Amino acid sequence: MLALLLLLALVVSLAVVSVRTPSEIPVVPETPLLLACPHGWVRHRGICYFLSRDQLSWDQAQARCSELGASLAVLKDWEMEFLFPHSVKVDYWVGLHRRGRELQWVDGSSFNSSVEVRGNAGCVYLAENYLGCGICSNPIPYICSRPQTHL
Repeated sequence: MLALLLLLALVVSLAVVSVRTPSEIPVVPETPLLLACPHGWVRHRGICYFLSRDQLSWDQAQARCSELGASLAVLKDWEMEFLFPHSVKVDYWVGLHRRGRELQWVDGSSFNSSVEVRGNAGCVYLAENYLGCGICSNPIPYICSRPQTHL
């Protein structure tokens, strides 16, 4: 009987010791969220790029990028430097077009770059080491961009 009482006391003591208040519960850090780009997109410095193989007018390309949850690429100088090698043999529409005499990105920001822009037509494409202006209705490949998303 004494052994049974001692065993019961031991079980109760262990139960009391194992109960913790919320502040005593160890905090396990959250698993970091993984950033990803859709299959077939190119990832670089937190941005996902889709280099199309199909050829569309500038407006059609912008609509297609929108369907993909992106826009025609709005590019900073470092992004152009990254993408120039991809445009050695192929020109790609980007999200830059003329508004009057000014060049404007599809996000509403003004063009402010040291990269050369050749021509005076309405829509802009990425070429080998420069930006060119073309007729917006010409069908050429295009580049969409969007930030990476959390998995």
